[in-house]
Amino acid sequence: MADVVLTIAMGEKPIDWSGGQSLQAMSEQRKKYISALRAADKGDYEPLFKYVGA
Repeated sequence: MADVVLTIAMGEKPIDWSGGQSLQAMSEQRKKYISALRAADKGDYEPLFKYVGA
Protein backbone atom coordinates (compact mmCIF):
# COMPACT_ATOMS: atom_id res chain seq x y z
CA MET A 1 0.00 0.00 0.00
CA ALA A 2 2.82 2.42 0.82
CA ASP A 3 4.29 1.90 -2.64
CA VAL A 4 0.97 2.82 -4.25
CA VAL A 5 0.69 6.03 -2.24
CA LEU A 6 4.30 6.98 -3.01
CA THR A 7 4.19 6.24 -6.72
CA ILE A 8 0.68 7.30 -7.69
CA ALA A 9 -0.45 9.88 -5.16
CA MET A 10 2.91 11.51 -4.45
CA GLY A 11 4.79 10.86 -7.71
CA GLU A 12 7.77 9.36 -5.86
CA LYS A 13 9.88 6.31 -6.67
CA PRO A 14 8.77 3.04 -5.00
CA ILE A 15 10.69 1.87 -1.94
CA ASP A 16 13.39 -0.75 -2.55
CA TRP A 17 12.56 -2.84 0.52
CA SER A 18 15.38 -5.29 -0.15
CA GLY A 19 18.13 -2.70 -0.48
CA GLY A 20 19.26 -4.50 -3.61
CA GLN A 21 19.66 -7.80 -1.76
CA SER A 22 17.61 -10.96 -1.50
CA LEU A 23 15.22 -11.03 1.45
CA GLN A 24 14.62 -14.76 0.88
CA ALA A 25 17.83 -15.90 2.60
CA MET A 26 18.38 -15.10 6.27
CA SER A 27 20.93 -12.33 6.00
CA GLU A 28 21.74 -9.27 8.09
CA GLN A 29 19.57 -7.23 5.69
CA ARG A 30 16.61 -9.57 6.22
CA LYS A 31 17.07 -9.47 10.00
CA LYS A 32 16.93 -5.65 9.93
CA TYR A 33 13.86 -5.74 7.69
CA ILE A 34 11.97 -8.20 9.90
CA SER A 35 12.95 -6.34 13.06
CA ALA A 36 11.66 -3.07 11.56
CA LEU A 37 8.38 -4.75 10.56
CA ARG A 38 7.90 -6.20 14.04
CA ALA A 39 8.48 -2.81 15.63
CA ALA A 40 5.94 -1.25 13.23
CA ASP A 41 3.43 -3.96 14.18
CA LYS A 42 3.75 -2.67 17.75
CA GLY A 43 3.25 0.95 16.68
CA ASP A 44 6.92 1.99 16.53
CA TYR A 45 7.50 3.12 12.94
CA GLU A 46 10.89 4.78 13.45
CA PRO A 47 12.94 1.61 12.68
CA LEU A 48 10.95 1.09 9.48
CA PHE A 49 11.47 4.71 8.41
CA LYS A 50 15.17 4.34 9.16
CA TYR A 51 15.31 1.06 7.21
CA VAL A 52 13.89 2.66 4.05
CA GLY A 53 15.96 5.80 4.47
CA ALA A 54 13.09 8.15 5.22
